Amino acid sequence: MTGASLDAQRAEIEAEVLAAVTTMLGEVIGEGYVAGMRITMDSSFNQELEIESIELVLLAERIRDRYGDRVDFVGFLANRTIDDLIELSVGDLVRFIVDCSARAAPVASVPGQRADSAASGAGSAANGADPAAAGGDGEGDRRG
Repeated sequence: MTGASLDAQRAEIEAEVLAAVTTMLGEVIGEGYVAGMRITMDSSFNQELEIESIELVLLAERIRDRYGDRVDFVGFLANRTIDDLIELSVGDLVRFIVDCSARAAPVASVPGQRADSAASGAGSAANGADPAAAGGDGEGDRRG
């Protein structure tokens, strides 16, 4: 594969992960709150999304449900300074997920779905699980 085709493939994967993260953010902070926003790679968790610490915990749970142990979001956050956390963007998270997924093998047959849940159909609220069982009501409690 050429460098250009690898870049195009990565951009496609990042777009898929951005869509998944955007969906998870809607579940965590409220669909109504994010509906009027254009969440991009440059969107700031602190400034634009105004995400609170408990919401980061809920987001971490959804990331683990969707991507499994190969994406250690809690570890990713733990290795950041306060200033890094304040400046954290959605793109930082998306690139982290893509990098972790690229290192993991085997990959899921469905982009973004856990390899161990691809065959069984188990997983996150995005594929039919009860959102209440994942620690929320699926509506987002703070801004919905």
